[in-house]
Order: sequence, then structure tokens, then C-alpha cells
Amino acid sequence: MKKDDNPTKQRLINAGIELFGKYGYSAVSTKQIGEYSGINSALVSYHFGGKEKFYHAVIRGITDELIDWFQSQPHVNLDTASLSLTELREHLKVSLEHFYAWFYSLHGACGTNMFFREIISQEHPAVNIEFARAAAFITPYMYNLLTSYYTKVGKPEVNVSFIWIVLISVVQNISLHSNAPEEAQQAFRDAQISENMLDLILNKYA
Repeated sequence: MKKDDNPTKQRLINAGIELFGKYGYSAVSTKQIGEYSGINSALVSYHFGGKEKFYHAVIRGITDELIDWFQSQPHVNLDTASLSLTELREHLKVSLEHFYAWFYSLHGACGTNMFFREIISQEHPAVNIEFARAAAFITPYMYNLLTSYYTKVGKPEVNVSFIWIVLISVVQNISLHSNAPEEAQQAFRDAQISENMLDLILNKYA
């Protein structure tokens, strides 16, 4: 999946990701999109057919970005069942670092904000297909990796669904803190979330 070949449309989409992500759909006007992107706001309607359709394009764009981010990881399609325990541990480490790096990024945090707002409000149900597309890619990948690891260490009874829910809950908190005061953001950084989650997954349950 690639970004839009039209640079004007891509700049508008990037502006939409950042503004809708930070402030929500209702709080952002097409005029603000134009000012933020440096592009005439009339081009939102010209290229996308209005604010509602533009928002859908923004959600589609951030979903493509998320999937591209995870597909860029080496060995994303690797047969984890064939790996040694040492290889699985290293693969989990790299995957978790990659996972959290996305959600700490500007677009990752903004996309997560939009996702959780839509889950709660269901204001734009048509965009659910994009969120489902993202989940359909990431969830099986992480489940497979975690299941392979716990099977390898002789702990197949570990509840992988619980661990996945914990990972996603932390992601939600990361996104909520993306607009928090600097001291709150620093506290999150000091918590060394990816390192401690890796320790939890590799050692506390194994």
C-alpha cells in the first residue's frame, strides 16, 4: 500500500490525520485543514467531495500507514513455529519495540485517538471497515507470535487474549497522553513501557 501519488491530496490527508487525531472530527473545519496544510481549503471538496468523505479518506490513509509500518518489519511473514526459543525471544523483542514505536509516533498516536473515538461514538460507522482491516492484519500476527512462544516454553495455557488486551490498553493510554502536559508525557517515557511489557511477556508468564 502506498501513499497517494497526488502530493496535494497527500498533504491534505496528513493534515487531516494530525488535526482529526488531536481534536476530533467535529472540532476541525475544512478551513483549518487548509490553513494547517497550506493548501486552499476548497481543494478538500474538489479532491474528496466534502468533509465527510475527506474524513473517510483520512481513516483509510492512516490504516494504510499502520499496515505498511508493520509490513516493513523484517520477517513479518516468518513461520514462527519453526524458530528456536532464542530466535522467538529476539523476534518478540523486535516486534514489541516496532509495535510501540508506531503508537509513540505522531501519526500512530493520532490514528489511535481516532480509532478509540469512533469505537465509543460510532459517529461514522462507515469507517469501521478500515479499522477492521488494520485489526485483521495486526492481531493474527501478534497472536501467532505469542502463541508460538508460550508453546515453545511449555506454557500453552497462558491466555494470549489477555496479554493482547493489556498491550492494546497500554496503547490507548499512550495515545491519551500524546496531548498531555510535558511532565505527564515524560512520566510515560520514564515508565519504559516497551521494555517492561517485554519483561512481563517473556519472564512473568513463562
